[in-house]
Amino acid sequence: MIPHFDAETTNFLCFLIEILHPISDPFRNHAKAHNRLGPGTKIVALCLSFVALSPDRRSRELNIRDEDMNRRRMQIFYSGRVQGVGFRYTVKNVACGFDLTGTVRNLPDGRVELVAEGDQGELEEFRRAVQDSEIGGFIRNEDVSWGAAAGGFHGFEIVA
Repeated sequence: MIPHFDAETTNFLCFLIEILHPISDPFRNHAKAHNRLGPGTKIVALCLSFVALSPDRRSRELNIRDEDMNRRRMQIFYSGRVQGVGFRYTVKNVACGFDLTGTVRNLPDGRVELVAEGDQGELEEFRRAVQDSEIGGFIRNEDVSWGAAAGGFHGFEIVA
């Protein structure tokens, strides 16, 4: 089982992994990473162990925090003039001001898909911030759906 880390810890660990062992990403591609173990693997595993076994981490594993129970997934499909106007870049910049993880990507049909996970209140504020940003005027429609957080995101990224 892969432990769940907050966004700041995840970003730091991904940074360490890229520097120490750039050919593997143990969060995304377990089989490939296992088949291409290199000299940095032991260092990466040691870093992960220190974070996973820290006193704060152990207490969070034993006592599920209310914050973790409130984590939700928000998926929004934006339509309008949302491609070719810096929409994804702006969404990523807006996301930096919030404690959430996720992705934003263009779709072949001209829409933009945003998927984000975090506290529901934080996600709703993020959604309003996107609407109130300079790209809000380009949005004709947004189709929003909610679900349980599934994890798997590392920070907030633009997906090609």
